[in-house]
Amino acid sequence: MLMVTGGMRINFRMGHQRTDGWDTYHRVKPFAQGLVGFAHGFDGAFPNKSTGFIQSSASSVAVLVGIGLDVKYRRHLSFRAIQADYGYTRLPNLAGNDQNLLRISCTAAHTEAHAWQLIEVMERLAKRLNMELEKPVKDARLAL
Repeated sequence: MLMVTGGMRINFRMGHQRTDGWDTYHRVKPFAQGLVGFAHGFDGAFPNKSTGFIQSSASSVAVLVGIGLDVKYRRHLSFRAIQADYGYTRLPNLAGNDQNLLRISCTAAHTEAHAWQLIEVMERLAKRLNMELEKPVKDARLAL
C-alpha cells in the first residue's frame, strides 16, 4: 500500500523564542500533526461491490493524525525521540472496508543552516586551525 498525505504540523514552543526557531530554555519541542491524502493498494484482492468482481488495486482517502517529541542535540541536529501516528483508510475488503494503522517511529534530523551560520562555522574552524580566511568569505560575512 502506498499512502501520500499532506497537512499541517503544530509545534508547541516553551520559553523565550529565538530567531533560529528554538527556544532558549528547553531542548524539547512537542508537536501534533494532521495529514490528509490518498492511499493506493496494489497487488492484492479488492472486491468491487458494483461489479461483483475482484480488482488487483484500489484507492481510498487516507487520514493520519499524530503527536511527537523533537529533542535538540546540537544547533543543527535534532532527534525525533518519538512519533506516534494513527492512520485510517477505506480500501474495499470483505470485513467492513476500514483499515487502521498505528505507526511509532524515531529518527534523526539535520536542519538547514542559514548562509551566515555556515560562514560563522567556517570562521570558527579557521580560527581553531590557525588559518586565514580568503577575502571572498570575509566579504560575504560583511554583506550579510
